[in-house]
Amino acid sequence: MNFKEIKNMLRMINIDMNDIYAYRLFKECDKSNNDRLEECEIEEFCTRLMARPELEEIFRRYSGEDCVLSVVELREFLHDQGEEATLQQAHDIIQMYELNEKARQHDLMMLDGFMMYLLSSAGSILNQAHMGIYQDMTQPLCHYFISSSHNTYLTDNQIGGASSTEAYIRALMKGCRCVELDCWEGSNGEPIIYHGHTLTSKILFRDVIESIRDYAFKAKDAVQISRDLSDVVVYCRAVPFQSLPWALHHQQSTEMSSFSERKARKLIKESGNQFVRYNAQHLSRIYPLGLKMNSSNYNPQEMWNAGCQLVALNFQTPGAEMDLNDGRFLVNGRCGYVLKPAFLRNSQSSFDPEGTGRRAGQRPVSLTIKVITAQQLPKLSKKNSSIVDPFVRVEIHGVPTDCCKSQTEYLLNNGFNPCWNETLTFQVRVPELALVRFVVEDYDTTSANDFVGQFTLPLTSIKEGYRHIHLLSRDGTSLSPATLFVHIKCKKM
Repeated sequence: MNFKEIKNMLRMINIDMNDIYAYRLFKECDKSNNDRLEECEIEEFCTRLMARPELEEIFRRYSGEDCVLSVVELREFLHDQGEEATLQQAHDIIQMYELNEKARQHDLMMLDGFMMYLLSSAGSILNQAHMGIYQDMTQPLCHYFISSSHNTYLTDNQIGGASSTEAYIRALMKGCRCVELDCWEGSNGEPIIYHGHTLTSKILFRDVIESIRDYAFKAKDAVQISRDLSDVVVYCRAVPFQSLPWALHHQQSTEMSSFSERKARKLIKESGNQFVRYNAQHLSRIYPLGLKMNSSNYNPQEMWNAGCQLVALNFQTPGAEMDLNDGRFLVNGRCGYVLKPAFLRNSQSSFDPEGTGRRAGQRPVSLTIKVITAQQLPKLSKKNSSIVDPFVRVEIHGVPTDCCKSQTEYLLNNGFNPCWNETLTFQVRVPELALVRFVVEDYDTTSANDFVGQFTLPLTSIKEGYRHIHLLSRDGTSLSPATLFVHIKCKKM
């Protein structure tokens, strides 16, 4: 490959490297001095290109002059990461991630093994202890946030979009625990499902029920219970909502009411604490306004702030709202149930979701995020000349006083290995409810910025120290190998 071909290759992998720097690297790898890179020379060029100097610097800081990590040195690094690691745990990490067999035999970790560890799930920003079911699952149903879908059958808009059993399967496989079936009588007497009085297509009720039977429990809390017992259980009955004062004194715990997003928002603003107390004893289901032709979603966070459990969203509509939903239910085994904070489970709670969020004995949290680098961000266009100008935005979603965002500067023409080294700081008053959303966008001076990738998770599930964030696409699928590399510090004030 000559230099021109190397430059074309760089653009294909989303990097527009400075010509002077690229040519210098090209000449250093051209051992044969014939203005072409061949075989091992191309390999060396790519190896240098893939170098992670920020990881090398961290590695040298702990390994010393011999450039290998001993078990003791690795444990020191893990302690600085906020992990209570033993020598045995450090040994186990070396045995799992070190690539060099001789180094493994001597309980040593080299740079490549260290990089492998930091890029693994163990080096992720998400606390791996929260990936399984770790919460108390024996409390009343109203004490949990429950992943819920609206118009589950739709794959597009709610006026003329297509209905499909595949939409149910996708929602259920994402851990959705509450799906919606709009049932109508079909022309031949067999029940059908569609968005009534609209132009959406129709599907058979029977096909939907069979899909639910086959997929509903693949993402979960399986337990065998007596069939006779199951037949007599009624979990909840839908009832009209009259008023909060009436419901708090007269509504039964097995009775559930549904609220439009507008009605729920009104209750939160006018009677926030009473609504919290109501949701500590009863199930409430929130649904989007029916007049939205494009099936857009509302912000689920403001409903969770009041303890609403069944916050139903249009799963077929990607965007920030579904990112928040995915982030909320990312933890606890992705089973679709997340235990609400204690102050939302107390029927005598004094918590007001519209207030300052201050509670007795509760101290705010200081969150410091150093955005260091990104790796192999996806190209947004197939054109060779299209290179992203990336920047990172960090958003806090929680009670109103906690909601904020901050971002790095944008970097020109580098989606392959951009380096920011910028520190963003936040104060979070109610960390138990907060979600943190990392967003990468392509800066544009003449139009709206383009979305590149994101990752959202609960603040309480973030691990401190040097961490990789594995980015997701707009519809929540993996963008591997695209990552952010950050340093996290989280402490009570």
